[in-house]
Amino acid sequence: MKKILYILLFVPLALFGQNISISLQVGWNMFGYICPESIDLELGLTQYVANIMIVKDNQGAVYLPEWGFNGIGDLTPGLGYQIKLIEPIQGFNLCDWYIFQLTNEIENTLTDSLLYMNQFFGCTDPLACNFSSVAQIDNQNCVYPDENYDCAGTCNNLSACNFALNEQCIYPVNGYDCSGDSIMSVDIGELAYGGLVFHVSQDGKSGLVISEPIQEGAEFFDNANFCDGGGLSSGFYWDNYEYDQKLGNTGIESSNSLYDTPNLPIFGYNYTLATTSSSSLSLIVSNSIINGYDDWFIPSQNEFYSAWRNLFDIGVSLGFDEEYGNVCYHWVSGYTSAKAFASYWYPDPDLVTPDQGLAQLRLVRAFGDYSSFCKNPLACNNYNYSIELSNGLVLIDNTLCEFPEDGYDCDGNPVVQIGDTYKGGTVFHIDSTGVHGFVSSVELSNIEWGCNGLDIIGADNSNLGFGDINTNDVYENCLLNNELSCSMNSNAVSMCLEFSLFSDINSNSSLDTLYDDWYLPSKDELLLLFTTLESSYDFEENQYYWTSTEYDSSKAWVLYTETGEMELREKFFTAKVIPIRSF
Repeated sequence: MKKILYILLFVPLALFGQNISISLQVGWNMFGYICPESIDLELGLTQYVANIMIVKDNQGAVYLPEWGFNGIGDLTPGLGYQIKLIEPIQGFNLCDWYIFQLTNEIENTLTDSLLYMNQFFGCTDPLACNFSSVAQIDNQNCVYPDENYDCAGTCNNLSACNFALNEQCIYPVNGYDCSGDSIMSVDIGELAYGGLVFHVSQDGKSGLVISEPIQEGAEFFDNANFCDGGGLSSGFYWDNYEYDQKLGNTGIESSNSLYDTPNLPIFGYNYTLATTSSSSLSLIVSNSIINGYDDWFIPSQNEFYSAWRNLFDIGVSLGFDEEYGNVCYHWVSGYTSAKAFASYWYPDPDLVTPDQGLAQLRLVRAFGDYSSFCKNPLACNNYNYSIELSNGLVLIDNTLCEFPEDGYDCDGNPVVQIGDTYKGGTVFHIDSTGVHGFVSSVELSNIEWGCNGLDIIGADNSNLGFGDINTNDVYENCLLNNELSCSMNSNAVSMCLEFSLFSDINSNSSLDTLYDDWYLPSKDELLLLFTTLESSYDFEENQYYWTSTEYDSSKAWVLYTETGEMELREKFFTAKVIPIRSF
């Protein structure tokens, strides 16, 4: 501490007396060396050497920079010297090096001293992760572990399944222990998990509860006034109902019930509702938070029937007055039109369109370790519950269904049919994979086949898939042969090769697509095109259409639309052209 005070108080005073600059004129001048330590004269005057002619001390020794001669040696503190300049010097100072050296020493001393002092500052709370046993003054920078963890990141919550392990705490699912065994002990008729329990799976690990009747603007209706002797006293309209094929499911209308088949999958998610009205059921359901739970849904017919019957069997009423035969309607989900569950008297329920379009609304939710699956044959992830059923609850949640993009199947393959406009033309053939085929474009004007007098090797194929090969053989063996008068603009093959088409009919893209890989069809390809699209394609009557199939050096095959058969014509004969391409 004393050393720090000395540095802070006295060193600046010493520096003030030593770090003095003067101005020197051309010719002879005198200066005194007041730095506390000696330094080689030549080194001390390095920055001024270009201005110096000669330096002399009081003994007559000299320093001649032009000759590189230093007869003086070191500059000695307290002595004076004569100096002759050829150029003036402003700010002449010989102690900068010492000031720099002394500053470094001060900085190092201060650093060491501060490090020594810092050990007395720190966190003084023994519960903190950065507690210092030697700290005497708290620095207000204590660091504490997260809740349920120690400073090493070890889980220290006794209720965690991985207590005392250096990892994130893992807790058992509600209603289960860390081994996955159920610790639930709920029975039908108990109030639990937000509602009245009406179904528990065989393994006891999951189930369903039903809410009290929903009342708009209040939590519940009064059961005493739920149904009067004349029928319905209040309720909701199923307004703006929209049935969605991707959410609906015919399995909902099964005559089986949860009462008879405890492991039958649950269908309550198979509905959709419009939200154009503030009082629509969709908004009511989505905004319902009952007893702290917000995952309620409108029950299916089977679910509501199971709740009604299971609870009635143990003496719990859902508000029906079975003794007097009063009728109550409750909305159920999953039908292509609004349907309600009507209870006249036990045990004869019915599914009807309610009088006046009004019905009560009770919601259902699942609890425990249940599984959710998509059940829709149109979905890519359709789950066939009839193949495998566990003892647990299987919730059919069609909001989980994944459907292919329009125009494609679940594997991303295009879904097209004969006659569709696709990939630049009209589809006239699809192979067995359903992925590949041919499309035809518009017909082009009359033109010669070309390459007359040349027998083209490889261009005599007739089968499907060989039109492209024939076209390339004609191009390589005829059109690129400069010795023949086969212009790229004067024959059927070149007309197809040069044909290109911008199309925006590719359903996988919103941008125009350029198709430029057209070719002249083979015999079988053109015949297939004609027989497949004859009724829809605008073929001209009594017209000839070229194929890419050559017969010999002077003839090639054409299709005659009057007979629908292939004929031979001279290559200089003119016929129409229909470019095709494969996909």
